[in-house]
Amino acid sequence: MPQTCILTDITAQFQTPQFDGYEHVYYLPVQIQNNNKIQSLQSINLPVSASIEPKPEPIPPDTNEVLSTLYQLSQKYHEIIAVLPSVHLSPSYEFITQILTVDTNKQTPIRLIDTRTTSIGLGLLVQAAAQAAKAGLSATEIIPHIRNLTKRVYTVFYTRNLKYLYHAGYLDPGQAVVGEMLELIPMYIIDGRRLVCLRKARNHRQMVKNLFEFIQEFEKLAHIGIIRQPQVFESVSKTLLDRLPRDFPATKISFHHFEPSLSAVLGPQSLGLVALEAEV
Repeated sequence: MPQTCILTDITAQFQTPQFDGYEHVYYLPVQIQNNNKIQSLQSINLPVSASIEPKPEPIPPDTNEVLSTLYQLSQKYHEIIAVLPSVHLSPSYEFITQILTVDTNKQTPIRLIDTRTTSIGLGLLVQAAAQAAKAGLSATEIIPHIRNLTKRVYTVFYTRNLKYLYHAGYLDPGQAVVGEMLELIPMYIIDGRRLVCLRKARNHRQMVKNLFEFIQEFEKLAHIGIIRQPQVFESVSKTLLDRLPRDFPATKISFHHFEPSLSAVLGPQSLGLVALEAEV
């Protein structure tokens, strides 16, 4: 039995649910507060406009429930590594940080990693950590490995819903209103602890062009993951589905659904791409 387990949240996505070490991965729930009601991710229906307060937002789970989970894991494992989505896109990292200040009776060390990604990007890092844990590596050995791997994961998003970004604190209200009026579709990258606008598009053709220019900057990619929503940017998704396997035959390509908690931050009209740079 490995001495280390991996804790993440349910926004992590994988190519296959049963990867090496998956039995040592545990998941925090994520809910959304919408119209002053707490809803599960399965039942949420996000509005296109975020101009009306209160805005839908992801919220952490019940504190006592998480403390109970951590206690149960501490009875089974000697170390816990929390591999969590970007603080820009999920409350999980800050929530666990707060939990650790409250839980003064904890006996099992808990180490945190802000992966600065989400969805399949998070899943790739969780999977790598789980494989290392199953192989018997300690947290001291696993954490530097995952931090180095994090530096090779690049995550970009397109969104039409700029008012969501205003409510999340990444745009001022004037930028959000004007951008939506002009029907701009900006592409953002997670850069450290910031969301940085790389480019802007006005149509689907420019979106595809920008995405391919972005991924062609890398000498070699190990994985490309597309995060999409049903009936959103369908022509872009179709073009990516057709071209990526042809243009990158040696790269693993996967398609994943856009989690509602991610939509609560970026808006329901969004598209994401995760690129894992191959190790040189």
